[in-house]
Amino acid sequence: MCEMTIPEPVPPFIGRIYHAGYELPLWLRAAGDSFASAEHLRLFYCASGAAIIRQGREPERVEGPVLSLLPPSVEAPEAAGGGALVLHFDPSVINSALSIAALGRPQDLTGTISQDAYLLRAFFGAEAGRLLQLDARTDVLVRSALTSMVREGVLQRDENWPCRTRSHLIELLFVLRLAMERIAPTRTDGLFDRAVALIQEKLGEKFAVSELARWCGSNRSSLNAAFRAQIGQSVHAYIMQQRMELAATLLRDTGLPVSEILHRVGYENPSHFSRQFRAVLGTSPGAYRRDEVQATRRRKAQAELA
Repeated sequence: MCEMTIPEPVPPFIGRIYHAGYELPLWLRAAGDSFASAEHLRLFYCASGAAIIRQGREPERVEGPVLSLLPPSVEAPEAAGGGALVLHFDPSVINSALSIAALGRPQDLTGTISQDAYLLRAFFGAEAGRLLQLDARTDVLVRSALTSMVREGVLQRDENWPCRTRSHLIELLFVLRLAMERIAPTRTDGLFDRAVALIQEKLGEKFAVSELARWCGSNRSSLNAAFRAQIGQSVHAYIMQQRMELAATLLRDTGLPVSEILHRVGYENPSHFSRQFRAVLGTSPGAYRRDEVQATRRRKAQAELA
């Protein structure tokens, strides 16, 4: 599948050779075959045609590509004149400690569980249930993530297939978080917006700040000035922070090898990746993962005793 392929509905992802019989709690269905569950979140995606919400006096209609984030209580939009998909998933796909009930009590979530819950916050915020029209860049990223999910879930090329499939959902939610932050009403700098859109698109690629500035039709000094004015960070610091946040999420929530994760966030040299990870997180990638695994075991043990 190429990255511009529009994903199609697939049967449940059930292990064949590796993890035989295991069903990943993540489903990609046609909009007409979609179902609502009190335990699942849903992401509605309409690549072409239009999406329609019939609440209120006048139906709301938005031409594709369009996306909608759906909590359990909200009906999926209708699709008109084109194919639409609904991605269903249990929040535990992101972190085993997360559920719809747990997400309803954000004050009880702490540490990295709270960080993972942040990826799902938009499903319960002002954006929930709205029709969000996607720009061309974000649409390509959404398609690519959905296509990659399908590819990994169908091929099941090694024992990491569940983690790899889940990782593309995590990346998709990460991309959507950046996109929503970029279009927030407090953002007013066009240069900053263009740069963040490109960073969002190229987070897994290696590029220099000077290249980013050139792509934005600017120069390194002006781009750094725009970032400092908007968020108080240099461009390099912002890029490194976003990459390390994604790497940390993949380290704690999947079993993918560190060697695979570093490439997924735009690094080629393991030593360079480790140095930058330590600079941001204060520990090595391996130690971070070990600490998170131990913390997860402690939480499970405490829950069993409760």
